[in-house]
Amino acid sequence: FGILTEIEGLIPDDPLFQETLDEASSIVKVETDPPGADVAYKPYNEPDSEWIHIAASDFEAVRLPRGVYRWRIAKDGYAPSEVARFMPHPTIRNLSTFAILENLKISEPPRGTIHFAVLPKDEVPDGMLAMEEAKFEVSITGIISPIPARVGAYFIDRTEVTNARYQEFVAAGGYTKPEFWNYPFYKDGTQLTFEQAMAELLDSTGRPGPAEWVLANYPDGQDQYPVGGVSWYEAAAYAEFRGKSLPTVFHWIHAALSPTERTKPMAPFIILASNFVGEGPSRVAQFTGMGYSGAYDLAGNVREWCLNPSGFKRYSMGGGWEDLAYMFAVAQPLPPFERPPYQGFRCAIYSDNGKPGPETARNMEIPTHDFSTARPVSDDVFQMFLTQSSYAKTPLNAKIENVEILPDARRETVTIDAAYDNERLIIHLDLPLHGEPPYHALIWAPGGNSVMENKFRLNSTYEPVVILPKSGRAVVYPILAGTFERGGGPTFARLQDPAYLLEMIFRWMKDFGRTIDYLETREDIITSDLAWGQMSAGGRIGGMTLSLNDRIKVAISISGGLAPIFPAASATPDFAFWSRVKIPVLMLNGRYDYLNPYETNVKVLFDVIGTSIEDKKLVLYDAGHVPLPRNQVIKEMIDWLDKYQTDTVAPADESNLADSQTK
Repeated sequence: FGILTEIEGLIPDDPLFQETLDEASSIVKVETDPPGADVAYKPYNEPDSEWIHIAASDFEAVRLPRGVYRWRIAKDGYAPSEVARFMPHPTIRNLSTFAILENLKISEPPRGTIHFAVLPKDEVPDGMLAMEEAKFEVSITGIISPIPARVGAYFIDRTEVTNARYQEFVAAGGYTKPEFWNYPFYKDGTQLTFEQAMAELLDSTGRPGPAEWVLANYPDGQDQYPVGGVSWYEAAAYAEFRGKSLPTVFHWIHAALSPTERTKPMAPFIILASNFVGEGPSRVAQFTGMGYSGAYDLAGNVREWCLNPSGFKRYSMGGGWEDLAYMFAVAQPLPPFERPPYQGFRCAIYSDNGKPGPETARNMEIPTHDFSTARPVSDDVFQMFLTQSSYAKTPLNAKIENVEILPDARRETVTIDAAYDNERLIIHLDLPLHGEPPYHALIWAPGGNSVMENKFRLNSTYEPVVILPKSGRAVVYPILAGTFERGGGPTFARLQDPAYLLEMIFRWMKDFGRTIDYLETREDIITSDLAWGQMSAGGRIGGMTLSLNDRIKVAISISGGLAPIFPAASATPDFAFWSRVKIPVLMLNGRYDYLNPYETNVKVLFDVIGTSIEDKKLVLYDAGHVPLPRNQVIKEMIDWLDKYQTDTVAPADESNLADSQTK
């Protein structure tokens, strides 16, 4: 868009120029309530750039490139507002995919309206943000509400509740005053008395307070860090102490994401600017990830309790610093007494008589899908997938781009020619530091975070596959098309389109095939008994991958199942391919997985796998979706691979190996 505006004066009447300009940008009418506010914007992913002011005379026709922006609205006497907005093509605002945007041809400049409202300073509670009434559909993983929800005007905390603010509640005797604890206490379905509940809510030294505190005090120097290690009951009591409430999942989603576009365009931008680094909490608002409302840390940092129940559980939103990034767009019901260090909250104030509407505060049951009527894929459809996943065996042109020594492995980053579009496929290959080649190997299919993050990252808590080099095995991480450094981020939005998702699946099948082609050129890798590992959303293509590729001989699935991670996934029924899988399969799942319920999802998948019963195994843990008990998972994985990866080859000649790696 910047280039187009520079050359507009040179070719103002060129029809191709005008068509390109109209496809790349929108003409927007800006409205402020009250009128006369100062309005400025900047690209979302450039928070340190200069604000671009809009002159009042231009409010009727401002041309802006499509994308996500930070907007600042200021007026004397009014509370300043800084919010995030997605600027789509106004003529197709309600369509779901960027693929349509890119292929659209239009004859007139698109026009739309963007509305901002600010309130007088004395009407906005300190540290909170004002949100206007809205009506929108909710469709994120874990919650599907086809009936549009109405949220009345409300206020929400700009940041998560800090340690310093929470200690005021502790110091005021909050744990001794029943008037702040207005909800019946349930643990494992059993109701507790106030005294029994308070006995559960102690710090690490047995004093009332968050689980990680010492002698009812937070760690030194962390007064402006979010409070963590609090149960749902503690969060609700603190909110009552402040004259506030917890947000419902609807109000939380409205504050985090665009109500018209839901999770699709904004989520990746927010994730990439948020604390999902896995190293601990950060000061509130230290990261620049800002939601639709202008609130910070809605993604990452600490998970945030919400008001809604799901049976005896309560919803938690946003994910914490230890979570995989896709948890930002996942609603997870948890036991209300759960108190991990990455569990915190923020508060809300409702304008509707101080209470949320019953349709937004209601019990939210987890949606399930009945797969009992599904049928195996037909021979014709299977042959179509096989044909579309095939490719010409052209030269790989492999190049080792980087070598890094990790605690347990030597990581080679290799690039090879992909099977399409003159792209380069990136492969991270972790080789054991100890032991002699050749090594057995496992190819890893990551979770949904791979399409939401733009840098390759592993979380050893959630992905215990990282430990395998200690057992003398190599682990292979192909960076699939549209994931991590090959386009992760915007890909998540585009995968909502069934046609685009199908196209990407064929590319992923080719990427796995080319990865195996490369491994077969290496003398330090045994390729006759290759293993496949998948994590959560990585398992959404497991049936296709394992049935379409006969060079994979054993498989391991962690937290996998049948629930579609993308709404469009129903267009590619991976479930129908599992009956064609005949290799040994190990499934490791949580008994209380809210995304993959055992009876309707995990068990159904296990039963349909075409492998003989003696060569498939399902292990259930007393856990949710992720993480599973790490050491127990590691033991099961190693035992499974030891049992089925038994091929051996003569050790590679070291001089030839060195020459091959150099090439």
